[in-house]
Amino acid sequence: MTQGARRKNRSAGTFGSVDKRATGYRARYFGPDGRRHQAPTLFLTKAEARAWLSLRQSEIIRKAWEPPEAAPKTKVTFAGYAHQWLGDRQLKDRTREHYRWLLDEHLVPEFGNLPLASITAGAVNDGNAQVNPCVLRGAGSTKRVHKIRPASLPELAKLTAEMPEPYQAMILLASWCALRFGELTELRRRDAVLDPDKGRGVIRVERAVVRVDDGFAITTP
Repeated sequence: MTQGARRKNRSAGTFGSVDKRATGYRARYFGPDGRRHQAPTLFLTKAEARAWLSLRQSEIIRKAWEPPEAAPKTKVTFAGYAHQWLGDRQLKDRTREHYRWLLDEHLVPEFGNLPLASITAGAVNDGNAQVNPCVLRGAGSTKRVHKIRPASLPELAKLTAEMPEPYQAMILLASWCALRFGELTELRRRDAVLDPDKGRGVIRVERAVVRVDDGFAITTP
């Protein structure tokens, strides 16, 4: 093929080249390795050849391209990656259960069998969506709907007096020490270090309890 014919088979600004053969159209391109590669088969139409080249160009842009002779790799699915990601994270039991629920209920049914490399922002880039739906305005900040009014001292005294005696100390600790319920319920007598001479003490918060699927689990505060 002459140099002029090669130029004719490649339009300015397009990726790769398509030339007519006796039994179909051949698609070729130069890869990131500097070598020329071609489709493994001929195409019936020029449009099909161009579509194949577009896929190879997309792989190069996404840095997912591999030489055709490279050994095939096992495709990593979203579900496989998500389960591995969750297993590698140091998470508290309740947080792990919550993440697992989000995956099983919302994400894996929709994306589970898809190859991980196929999940891209293509819907936005192709004009099928105006914005990425995962970007939420104000997601990093919240505002209270109602202003919180702490109980007054008389109200706190009345609330404590109305509680059964075994729970009165819990009400006072929750009010004055700002402890969470899980931290309160895991306190032990040894966690209260009192100094009668000075009339004060220290509450050591070293554990907490959280509700999990099969009951309760002790964790860190």
